[in-house]
Amino acid sequence: MRKRNQMKKGIAALLSGVLAFGMTAGVIPGFEDSMQSVRAATSEPSVTAYATKQQMMDGTSASSVLAFGKNRAKETQKWYILGKDKYVEGENTVIFTVKDGIIPLTKKNDAQKYSTVTTNNREYVSSYGTYTTKVPKTVNCNHYGASTLRKELNEIAGDKDCFSTAQQKLLNTTTIKTTYTLDRVKYTYTNSDKLYAPVFDPSSSTTLLKIGSSDQIKILKRVYWKDGSSTWTRSAMSNSATDVYAVKADVFSTDRLTQSPQLVKACCAASNLNLTDVLFASSAEAATSDTAVSGEIAQGKAMTLRLNGGGKDIGTVTCNADAGQINAKKGNTAGNVALVVQGNDGTKDWYYSKQISGTDNVIVNASDIAAESNTPSDIDLANCKIWLEVTKDSVAYAVEATATTNVVKTYISSVEITDIDTPVSNTALDTSAVCATQGVSTTAPVVTWTPNDTNAGYNTSYTASVTLAASANYEFTDSVIVTINGNSASVTKNEDGTLTAICTFPVTAKDKLTRITAPGAITVANGTAYYKDMNLPTQVNIVTEGNTVDKADVTWDTASGNYDPSVLTEQVVTLNGRVTCPENIDANGVPLTTRITITVSAAGIVGAPTPSVESGTYTENQKVALESSTEGATIYYTTDGAEPGRTTGTRYTGPITVPGTEGQSITTTLKAIAVKDGMQDSEVKTFTYTINIPKPIVKHTITATAGANGSISPSGNVEVVEGADQTFTITANDGYEIESLKVDGAAVSTATSYTFRNVRAAHTIEATFKQKITVEKPSIGKQPQNVSVKAGEQATFTVAATGTDLKYQWQIDRNDGKGFADIAGADRASYTTSAVDKNCNGYKYQCVISNSAGSVTTGAATLTVTEDVTPPVQPTVKKPGISKQPQNVSVKAGEQATFTVKATGTDLTYQWQINRNNGKGFVDITGADKASYTTGVADMLCNGYKYQCVISNSAGSVTTNAATLTVTESTTPSPDPVSYKILDGANSSWTENTDGSLTIRGNGEMEKFQNVKVDGKIIDKKNYTVTKGSTIITLKVDYLKTLATGDHTFEIVWTDGSATTKFAVAKNKSGDNNKNNNNNNKKNNSNNAKNNQTTQKNPTDTKKKEQSVTAPKTGDTSDMTLWTTLLIVSFAGAAGIVVRRNNKTCK
Repeated sequence: MRKRNQMKKGIAALLSGVLAFGMTAGVIPGFEDSMQSVRAATSEPSVTAYATKQQMMDGTSASSVLAFGKNRAKETQKWYILGKDKYVEGENTVIFTVKDGIIPLTKKNDAQKYSTVTTNNREYVSSYGTYTTKVPKTVNCNHYGASTLRKELNEIAGDKDCFSTAQQKLLNTTTIKTTYTLDRVKYTYTNSDKLYAPVFDPSSSTTLLKIGSSDQIKILKRVYWKDGSSTWTRSAMSNSATDVYAVKADVFSTDRLTQSPQLVKACCAASNLNLTDVLFASSAEAATSDTAVSGEIAQGKAMTLRLNGGGKDIGTVTCNADAGQINAKKGNTAGNVALVVQGNDGTKDWYYSKQISGTDNVIVNASDIAAESNTPSDIDLANCKIWLEVTKDSVAYAVEATATTNVVKTYISSVEITDIDTPVSNTALDTSAVCATQGVSTTAPVVTWTPNDTNAGYNTSYTASVTLAASANYEFTDSVIVTINGNSASVTKNEDGTLTAICTFPVTAKDKLTRITAPGAITVANGTAYYKDMNLPTQVNIVTEGNTVDKADVTWDTASGNYDPSVLTEQVVTLNGRVTCPENIDANGVPLTTRITITVSAAGIVGAPTPSVESGTYTENQKVALESSTEGATIYYTTDGAEPGRTTGTRYTGPITVPGTEGQSITTTLKAIAVKDGMQDSEVKTFTYTINIPKPIVKHTITATAGANGSISPSGNVEVVEGADQTFTITANDGYEIESLKVDGAAVSTATSYTFRNVRAAHTIEATFKQKITVEKPSIGKQPQNVSVKAGEQATFTVAATGTDLKYQWQIDRNDGKGFADIAGADRASYTTSAVDKNCNGYKYQCVISNSAGSVTTGAATLTVTEDVTPPVQPTVKKPGISKQPQNVSVKAGEQATFTVKATGTDLTYQWQINRNNGKGFVDITGADKASYTTGVADMLCNGYKYQCVISNSAGSVTTNAATLTVTESTTPSPDPVSYKILDGANSSWTENTDGSLTIRGNGEMEKFQNVKVDGKIIDKKNYTVTKGSTIITLKVDYLKTLATGDHTFEIVWTDGSATTKFAVAKNKSGDNNKNNNNNNKKNNSNNAKNNQTTQKNPTDTKKKEQSVTAPKTGDTSDMTLWTTLLIVSFAGAAGIVVRRNNKTCK
């Protein structure tokens, strides 16, 4: 066993070396009697996703899979492509069935028996085979030529349900040879069939099947049949009349056909394809609707043949790789024509496709393809495969793109800007918008506001300004229409080609009144005659939501008061007021009323004493002088708290000293009254004074220091008043953090600030810093393991990971083709499912672990669910319920439609479906797996389409009602066509069977040129040349010779108009006049050329530029010498391997 493993390692090393060298060259050719190899791919599509005719013949695509026809179960049949059969004429390749073969073992019946006849004395007939040696009189039941198996294969080859008429024409007939020995006599006969079973020869090798017209192609069963069912071969066991060899992977057996019941087996088969009319094979999918499709091509996805569609009038397609532009136009074919672009981003293959309809040219830019999902963000069309295709009778026909230097501008006539929030008072103005219009590169434009505020003001009109730029090969029309949030915007086209759109939004809401503050009470002297003399306030204070206004006018209702000027005693009067709300303020439902209280003093009351020093706390002794507003009044006061009066207290004669004591707080209460004969005494006024004479201020020093790579603030020697608090701020430089913090030499917890409380002594504070430790990406320590549970139980999956600030997200793959999806709430290191049933068997689980440094995904763990021997537990997951059905939608042509559904349930998945009214019912929409689905741009063909959504989880699924899309005509007018003229060559003539060409010039710009029509039909570009000045068309001689004599119409077509004229093809009356006619043609062309000199100074330069155009690479350009060297090296290595393996087998 060890020697065998060492030999395998040696073989692998040798083939790896040859393969690596071949990958450097770009190709390793395959050949018969060898194991086939695979070519490596870089930016061009890989050979397993795109193979040329040569690659299918030379064995380069040996590991590629081809989908062609259907098997007996009416399922698409897949084949391995194994290279040319050198014994079959013409361009061809041998193909071999994948997996369960052309007759799969899906249902056991007679078709899967080798022979339904078990007797050994059937009379030989010629249809059983042509013998090259002795012809037997009878044949046995294990005779392949007479077998039920061969009959079944021939019926499949001619069954149009398995191979269409067009596909049957591609199946070559292969003449195969079968040899068997009976009674020690060797017999050899041949059959000529389109499908045939392989040969198995145990004396040669126990691991090989053989196919081909001379059994020259060897098939490793463990490579090409490792997953297949046990299959019949056409090899009978030597000297046996009843036994036939059958194989499976590395196992073979002999099966006796006479036993009852006879064993039934699948049948792998080989065939030969006629590649004469084949261009290439590709795994890319062609679009089936006007909506563009794109996707990643899975490794090993089967390819389909693309035949040469040159005679199918599919259309034309050109590519300007430098400009990143594809120009496609549908021909007159009745079928649906699709544009297909295929490439490789360096790691995976991808494709893009859209249907081409109508008669106009369709422009697809690289930026349009990059905008699709599953395509690279940067696309080089020079490395892509580009073609148009149409499918007829189950066969695809293609026309490949040709290179061009022409660039066609796509004009943007309407732009839609959305998602600008309408300004709301006292709220931040929205500064970003969304533009999803095709061809606009500014998808998230910045919004500039006038006035230039950050937050929206009250009662203010704001204007939004947005500037947009067009993508490469796109340009805004001069009359472009722009809407902002659905409203028309004024548009300015800037000199640099950008577009500025302006839209004014509604005035914001007024500021809102929240309350009215009543004015303070006022006191007036007794005897005041009228309210107007009381100096009533004319405004009151108000409070608004935005604090924009603080006063409002007030009108007092004097009739609401009860003031009597003749009353000498004190009166208290209340007046009601009516408040006028300012125009720019919303009253907001607040009552516009207020009140004011007026106190009218009693007559004869002495004015109360007033101090020169107000009550309060002071830090030094005070002298308080008292006075009364009443002239001649006498003031009495006390400082002991007693009430003063005419007979008590001290008469005031001068300022009163209010003393204090240093370091103490002494409070003195001063009470005073003013009296005068003939008047009422004033009220007693109380004044309180606290004298707090401080002691001298004491300060303490705090020394603050910081190490390198940071700072402390304040720093140095900081003086702090005794008893006060002092805070220090510690800041680390970028890339550093605080390492330590010491207070008075002792370490404390690190923090960005530290406060000394109630400072009573000197202190020190010191900070040091260290470099930050970088957070590392999570690392998985232990992968989640496969789990096996019984139905009704729960399963738990666990992952162990290292790292900081880890986040977990578990995902599930339900084997429904949608891959892994997040499980809501599954955000821990362990995840436990709900109770499972048999439907969960085979589900896969993985976990995405992330932090600020990145993320990592675990390997997938598989859930195995076995039958439960205990009563099943009802699942806790409920079938989804629909809470809101999708509604019908109506849009205009050129707009998009959105359908939405609301549902209840857990672990919900969504799949939107469409019914295009084409008889195929509802079909899935790729990628439409959210609760809402937005269509592409709709046209009138989409009117009446129906949409529904299938919502499912592990408990079941439910389908919504169908919602209908209504599409109405767009109101955007089409531009009027331009009327062009023929400048030179109008009504010219050409004499048949001469060598001169015919030149006609129109006044349209060459950049807008599209095609040329003769007699109303577009002619192929190979029949003329086009040059500048303005647009010069020269019809080639070979084309002119195909035209009948007489008058012909001629039309030059530009993107926005055309110009027409006539020309004549004159009959050549005699051979002697050929020379003169040639001269006349040349003269006419010379005159036209002279007229063109003012606009075409150097036509030779133009020609050189045209000649330098490089066509897209569609074939093999590898060096022949290198190819031959590789062939020899590979052959020698393979020969050595076969010899050593045969020697090992012989042992």
